[in-house]
Amino acid sequence: MPAPVAGDIVAAVIESRPEDAVAAALAGPAAAVADQLELASLEDTAGSFIVMAHLVKTAVAARDESEATGSLLPLAAAARFLAAPRIERFVTGAAHEAIDFVRTGQPPTR
Repeated sequence: MPAPVAGDIVAAVIESRPEDAVAAALAGPAAAVADQLELASLEDTAGSFIVMAHLVKTAVAARDESEATGSLLPLAAAARFLAAPRIERFVTGAAHEAIDFVRTGQPPTR
């Protein structure tokens, strides 16, 4: 299996592959990893504006922390967060309630 490279981070984020994103982040170099994280944070995978804003802030903070500490770990943590599958609580809950209503004919208990 080939060694991961930093350029794989964007693809790993888009495809929700957190383990691959972390491996690519730990492959360094830090500046290239940080660039890839910032690019990945700008991809339209967030689902809502506020989530996208958090992804961008996390990527920028990871760069700052990595530069301050000389460690790739903040970048790896950000890569993991960006690539992790997200579940929107309210949308998911409403979808489950709708499916249950269609299946049972009973409205959700409030």
